[in-house]
Amino acid sequence: MATAKKAAVKVAATEKPAKAAPAAKTTKPAAKAAPAKKAASAKAPAVKTAKPAKEAGAEKAPRDSAANMFRELIMAGELTDDKIFEKVQKKFGLEDKSRSHVGWYRNNLQRQGKNPPAAKQGKK
Repeated sequence: MATAKKAAVKVAATEKPAKAAPAAKTTKPAAKAAPAKKAASAKAPAVKTAKPAKEAGAEKAPRDSAANMFRELIMAGELTDDKIFEKVQKKFGLEDKSRSHVGWYRNNLQRQGKNPPAAKQGKK
């Protein structure tokens, strides 16, 4: 299909172009009228109502994500890094190459000053 298009373009390019007609005199376009504003309909009010302000002490629940699960399990301090990764991998379908995420999140929590418990060692 592509070769047919190329061939058609080559044929068109070899033909002599037709003589162009003399350019018509250009005139200034008529001034455009401002668009009419739509009136508010009965279904949709013209003015949007403001959303209610959030209460001072109300906090949003943390989003269900692998990052939050890593942080929560690390801060709990009950599981080894391998067990933490297995739980998160099972829920979120992470690849095996993501095992280092546990250590990264532990280090990130330390940098934020949250003092996570030290990594537990697996039974040998």
